[in-house]
Amino acid sequence: MTRASIAALLWLAPALAAAQIPGVPVDSLTPPQMERVEVDVPEYDGHGVRLWFAPTGASRATLRVDVLVASSGREAADAAAWLEQTVAGELAPLPGLGDDARGDASIVAFVRDNVFVVVQRVGEAGDARVSAAGLDAAIQAAPRRSAPRAPPIAVPALAEGTTLLQLPAAILAAHVVATGSASARRTRAGWVLVRRGAAPWTVTVVATDALLRRSRVEASGR
Repeated sequence: MTRASIAALLWLAPALAAAQIPGVPVDSLTPPQMERVEVDVPEYDGHGVRLWFAPTGASRATLRVDVLVASSGREAADAAAWLEQTVAGELAPLPGLGDDARGDASIVAFVRDNVFVVVQRVGEAGDARVSAAGLDAAIQAAPRRSAPRAPPIAVPALAEGTTLLQLPAAILAAHVVATGSASARRTRAGWVLVRRGAAPWTVTVVATDALLRRSRVEASGR
């Protein structure tokens, strides 16, 4: 058995036997005496929604938290194994946190049921292990009953010029990629799509709702 497969099994075993968590309320994840200052949605599947937290009243984030609400315990375990093999290296086990956890004062990665979390401090202040314990408690307290998902995101047919992408109110944050004759940029008003020329275009929108459930929609035209 290879080292990679051993690492995957270590993460996998406890997660597979656990109950499914349909979503984690994002507001429940804010650590004490901190506030959420930014939400980033990764373009690629298998990566968690990134939350940035700063001390209350400050604008500069000191804590970064990636939360992947996976479709199964296996998917969460696979994401954890990938992190250890490719990014985090040899992290020490952290008993008593999640179903399985590894880390130190600067970074912690853990699986709780079908949720995979990476907690990383930004700078030298704070202890990621303390923050991770609070996050684990919030995840365990998450409702086990599924809530309705946000309405589908509608990407309009793009005419020449600028179009503001209208996102449903239930969408917490989104990431938009446009190719071909279209481009996308994030503004204070929201995501703006710009089309120049008659060549074909493609728009991909990856979004999350307030339960950190990801959705993806793609549209194209000419």
